[in-house]
Amino acid sequence: MVTGVNDIDDKKAKVQAYKLSEALRHKNKQLKIKEREIERLRQRQMTDENTSCTINRHWNNLDEQMRLIALRGASSEEVEELLEGNDGAPSGDFLDEIVQMEGVQGEHVYDKRVQQSVRLLDKIMLQLAKKSDHHRAFSKKLLALFEASPLASETRDEAFQAVLAENERLTEENSRLQRETNRAQQKYSKSSLKLKECEDQITMLTTRNEELERELEEAKFDLDKAQRQANKLDYKLYTLAKDNSAHCEVRPTVKMLNGVTNGGGLSETQLDELRAESELNSDLANKRLQEIHELNERIQKFVEDTVRMECDLKSAYSSSAQIIQSTEYQNLVAFYSVVIDECRRLRSDFEAVTEERDLLRQEMLQKVEEMKADEHQSMRKMRSLCEQITRDLNQMRTESDMLRMEFEQSLAAHSKQDAKQQDIKVLFGTLKTQNYQLNSDVAKYRKKWKEGVNTNYKIQTELDTERRRLERCLVIELDDEDSNELASPDQSRDDLDIGDDANGESVSALQAKILELKLKLEVYADVGADVRDKAELLVRERRLKRENERLIHQIKRLGNIERKERMRYFEMDANRLFAQKDSEIERLKREVAMLKDTEASLMLDLDNTGSALEELQEQNAKLISLQKENDEGHIKMMNDRIIATQLQVKIKEEMAHLESQVNNLTRQIAALQCEKESQNEALRLALETIGVKTKENVRQNRMIEALRKQVTEQSLNTTDLGTRSEKMAAQLRDIQEVVASKTLQLEVVDQRKRRLEEENSTLRKRLERAKKSEKLGSTDAVLMEEIRELKDVLTCPSCKVNRKDAILTKCFHVFCMKCLKTRYDTRQRKCPKTAQKKGCKELLAALPHQVVRYVSAFVHTRSYFVPS
Repeated sequence: MVTGVNDIDDKKAKVQAYKLSEALRHKNKQLKIKEREIERLRQRQMTDENTSCTINRHWNNLDEQMRLIALRGASSEEVEELLEGNDGAPSGDFLDEIVQMEGVQGEHVYDKRVQQSVRLLDKIMLQLAKKSDHHRAFSKKLLALFEASPLASETRDEAFQAVLAENERLTEENSRLQRETNRAQQKYSKSSLKLKECEDQITMLTTRNEELERELEEAKFDLDKAQRQANKLDYKLYTLAKDNSAHCEVRPTVKMLNGVTNGGGLSETQLDELRAESELNSDLANKRLQEIHELNERIQKFVEDTVRMECDLKSAYSSSAQIIQSTEYQNLVAFYSVVIDECRRLRSDFEAVTEERDLLRQEMLQKVEEMKADEHQSMRKMRSLCEQITRDLNQMRTESDMLRMEFEQSLAAHSKQDAKQQDIKVLFGTLKTQNYQLNSDVAKYRKKWKEGVNTNYKIQTELDTERRRLERCLVIELDDEDSNELASPDQSRDDLDIGDDANGESVSALQAKILELKLKLEVYADVGADVRDKAELLVRERRLKRENERLIHQIKRLGNIERKERMRYFEMDANRLFAQKDSEIERLKREVAMLKDTEASLMLDLDNTGSALEELQEQNAKLISLQKENDEGHIKMMNDRIIATQLQVKIKEEMAHLESQVNNLTRQIAALQCEKESQNEALRLALETIGVKTKENVRQNRMIEALRKQVTEQSLNTTDLGTRSEKMAAQLRDIQEVVASKTLQLEVVDQRKRRLEEENSTLRKRLERAKKSEKLGSTDAVLMEEIRELKDVLTCPSCKVNRKDAILTKCFHVFCMKCLKTRYDTRQRKCPKTAQKKGCKELLAALPHQVVRYVSAFVHTRSYFVPS
């Protein structure tokens, strides 16, 4: 419900406050989202920086390790190149430089760095290839040297064994040293990685620290701005509270109502209304009394102002002639003339003193410049001599270091060459033993191969003889019956054996008979042809035919049987022998192939060892020549060392002489410094006196100028006062009339305003009391609620127990002394309400006991209205 303009303004203010709160809430929400996004991006940036730092650190470590590996077997030129490449290597600020660059430039820098790493790796591979080629050539030369040496085989073997043993020992020693160096390099790399990691963390922390410092400065600026705004608001609040307390001071009168009885027979509500009306009337009376006091004070002030203004007018109306004739004015004129004369005299003295000071300053500056020129010249000579001496000394030191390094390198190379020769001897011994074993194995395999070839040849001859024998046998055709008999399955193996024996006996008997018949034929051949022809030819012919037929038949039968059996036996035996010999031939062929392969590999190994020995012999010759050259170089180095020591002695003598000269020059410089200090002291004293004189002169000039100004002002004031007094009199009359009319109008308006405010306050109090009575019910509850509110106002907002009896001097918030003391004892320097920091010197101010007593008494009097 809207009752007036104030309600409209209140509602408008509430709507504006609601809109502002909604906008502020939306803004806070957006700020929280932005803060979360910023935190996420910060975390991501930190992780990216950590990963880039680790990659850069390990990459630098890889480049350093590859550079060290390349420096081990590099020549002098390659060493200089690698050292120059190391100078051009990326530093620890590589990431900062990359961040400051643009995208294309960063890619070019990364490409250059990758190409540098690839070049280092190529150099390492080339060095390994060169080392392997060098070792291979050295072994070949050594083998050739041993083979071409005129020593005996035993001594050569012993030397070869010794070289191999020494080579093995040196390889073991080299591997051990390599392991040690690798271990040391690993420790160094770990320590360097830890150091670089710490440096990266330090850089990251420094950048973070700088960011936090910037944020802290911004926060301090915002805090100062907020504090200034808060101070302004506190000051405004303080002024408003002061004005409010000045204009709305209440002096309640307490009426003791204990013991007063309701004798008139009024009801409780009427009595409460009367009490409220009495309170309102007492408040109005107090306000009227206060207005009366204020009016009295204003009247008193007006009276004082009129008296003061009358006095001023009386003093202004005094004539200028009286002022001129006064003794003060005459004294001022005399003192002014004296001061003018003194000023002129001091000005002339000041000019003379400044001229003398300028002359002294010029002379002193000339002396100082001459002394500085002498000092610079002497220092230049001394510096040139020292630089020449240091250059000579550094040159001699570098020459001596170079000679020492060359001597150590030659010694190391000589020791390495001896070690390599011993290793080569040992290698030759082992190779010789292996060669001897391989030769014996070759002889064994060759003997076996020959035996196999002989057995194969014997088997081939036996086979050829058997074939020829079979070809010489008689072939007789058999009939079907004989073939059936021979092919009958009733004959067993035993019958065949027995038949073979009987056939053999019969064959032998038949052969004997054939021989007898041949003898008989020869005997008959000696007889005459007639007798033969007639007597025995026929008988013999018949007998021989029968015998011949019988024998032919028997021979055919026996021949078929024997031929069949022998063919079968020989076929079986021949097949078995063929299979056995074929397997043996295959085995021998395989052995022959294996022996040929081993023989070829052995021959190749022998060729390789021979070439290695040749290379070793060539390398030994070169090493002997190098050793001679190194000995000559050592002798030359010793001569150079002797010359260097002599030069060093001479340089030391010259240094001693130059040191004596330097001491003399330092003494001279000290004397000049003493003289310079004395001159400076004299100049300082002169300048101090001049400064004192100038200060006195300036002071007197200021006094004279002030007196002159006062005199002129007084003269001007005296001339202006006459005209101003007349104008002020006329203006005063006009102003008095205007002020009187305006004061009457303002008093009338102020009186009306006060009356309206009083009516408004009374109506508001009645409205509040009516609302409370409607809300709480009875009057007792209303009074109890008011008492509770007043007690809550009086209690401390921090502990909610004690009374308010202390105030903070900065934010003017009221608390109990106990809470504030505990917060100060626990070093909590912030206000419990606004969380505003307090300094150690901002002490607590106790509330006036009159205020506490007044408020407590007011609550106590209000409690009298509550019936028991």
